[in-house]
Amino acid sequence: MNKAFVVVVALLVAAVPALAQNSQEILSLDEPALIQILQDANAPTFHKAKACQRLAVVGTAASVEPLAALLSDETLNLYARFGLEGIPDPAADAALREAAGKLSGRQLVGVLNSLGQRRDRQATALLRAKLKDQDAEVASAAAAALGAIGTADAAEALREALAAAPTAAVAMACLACAEKLAEAGERGPAIQLYRAVRQSQAPEHLRADAARGVLRLAPPERARRVLVRLLQSERELEFNTALASLRELRGEEITAAAVGELDRLPPPRRALVLLALGDRPEGLPLPVVLGAAQSEYPAVREAAVRVLARIGDASAVSVLLDTALGEGPVALLARERLKSISGEAVDAAVLERLQGAEGPAMVVLLELAGARGLAAATPVARQALSAPQPEIRRAALAALGQLVGLDELELLLELALADPSAPETQAAREALRTAALRVEDRDACTACLAAKLQAAAAETQAYLLDLIGQVGGSAALSVVAQAAASPDAAVKDAATRVLGEWATPDVAPELLNIAKNDTEGRYRVRALRGYLRVARQLQLPPDKRLEMFHTAMQVAERDEERQLALDVLARIPSPETLALAVSYLKQPALKQAAAQAALRIAPKLPKSDAAAIAQAMREILAADLGDELAAQARQYLQQAEGANR
Repeated sequence: MNKAFVVVVALLVAAVPALAQNSQEILSLDEPALIQILQDANAPTFHKAKACQRLAVVGTAASVEPLAALLSDETLNLYARFGLEGIPDPAADAALREAAGKLSGRQLVGVLNSLGQRRDRQATALLRAKLKDQDAEVASAAAAALGAIGTADAAEALREALAAAPTAAVAMACLACAEKLAEAGERGPAIQLYRAVRQSQAPEHLRADAARGVLRLAPPERARRVLVRLLQSERELEFNTALASLRELRGEEITAAAVGELDRLPPPRRALVLLALGDRPEGLPLPVVLGAAQSEYPAVREAAVRVLARIGDASAVSVLLDTALGEGPVALLARERLKSISGEAVDAAVLERLQGAEGPAMVVLLELAGARGLAAATPVARQALSAPQPEIRRAALAALGQLVGLDELELLLELALADPSAPETQAAREALRTAALRVEDRDACTACLAAKLQAAAAETQAYLLDLIGQVGGSAALSVVAQAAASPDAAVKDAATRVLGEWATPDVAPELLNIAKNDTEGRYRVRALRGYLRVARQLQLPPDKRLEMFHTAMQVAERDEERQLALDVLARIPSPETLALAVSYLKQPALKQAAAQAALRIAPKLPKSDAAAIAQAMREILAADLGDELAAQARQYLQQAEGANR
């Protein structure tokens, strides 16, 4: 080969920027090099696309012609437009306008979109002509571009198109144009365009959007008229538009217009308007809400209650209380609202009504006092314990459970430990439980409860032990552990059951002691199962969990507990626990549980442990444990062998 030819070729290749082999290299080139890629007939399409992308950032007027040359290319049209859209020089607009006069189909649609993206006002006449194009996609793109340009001339062109063909595309472009006009402070032309859509035959949801636009921009009187028409409309979508506008618009005129229409609306709509008015920051005139709260229609009353709950002043509270003391769903709603509304006005109103209340009203007021934690209501609740009506006595107990503290726990204890067959004993026990779990000093609460254990019957001791277990803490654990050694079978049964369900890991030594030393087999089994529950389900460090596994395997006398113990290993995945689990495959009664534990450990180990996983899976396959376990073991074995390659 001629040596001079080789040198020339090498120099040419070195000069071609298309030698950039990846997108990062291309995106680092300067403008001349990027233009050279675009003009190189042999440059890959990918390289040209990336060059267009970079020119959107660094391109100047010099890049316009090379980019415009690609607009007719079906593949690169999008990339070329992207590049041109980013160039601030007016030459880019001129190039796009020129291309729009030559192209058709998808390429033309793309160019029209770019003219809209650049908001090229000089393209208005061109776009106006394209609105009548036989290609529906072209006409729609022209409309969208005019909407994006958003000038008075664009609005005029769109109004004409809307009158001729009220398509969704043209209507949407009108709405976009109106938004642009409003942003520019041209409220009058924007309102005219919104009204044109509103009065057209465009799709209903777009006409509704236009109505919202008019309401946002129109002077108060015109906005009021539009709102009234929407509220009175039989069309659900238009009525919903009025509701949305009520929530977003500001001004007393809007509130007054909606309030004026309330009595003319059917009850379901009246309720919805009340709720929308209640969401307004200006608020809703209190007399209107108070009147609605007395409505004969439940939906209206419910809406009024919801609004009143947001107002929360003294007058609103009084009406809410009146409603809450009634019957039906609205009364229940008012009660729930009164439980959650904050403020001294509500507390004072409930306490005032409690004085001298009787019958069903007393039940409701005690419920409210308890839910609101009104300690000042405690004397009234105590007195209500002597009421002749059982429903009042039960309500008083429930309230006391939410109100009394440690120093008053004795009252509930006496009632809870009364004759189990007495009518209010169960309610008293529920109240005592509520109060005990509220007390912050758990050890002091436990001492109060434990003081009643010795003199109580076995059934009552069982109840108290269960409650002490729910209170929890170190003192409670000591009391229940001591009861687990009781010679009374019923007490011992209750105590060991409570220990077996204990919620914290500090119970483990007590359970292990019973599992090792109790003379009765059923308690040993219960305690060991409780011990294993702690190891399996509660938060423990891995080393502690493993220690408990080994201990349980030593103490267990039955294969059922050994199988449960193997489940502990699955919760501390490591190559060591995997091997440990597999070692029990040799014991026929345990091999199923051992394989299951190993199969749960394997997928939790990293690829670096592939050799250990593979060995364990081979041993499981050799143990002949059935198709399902074998299939899992085979899958993990294949994965492990693949990781080792």
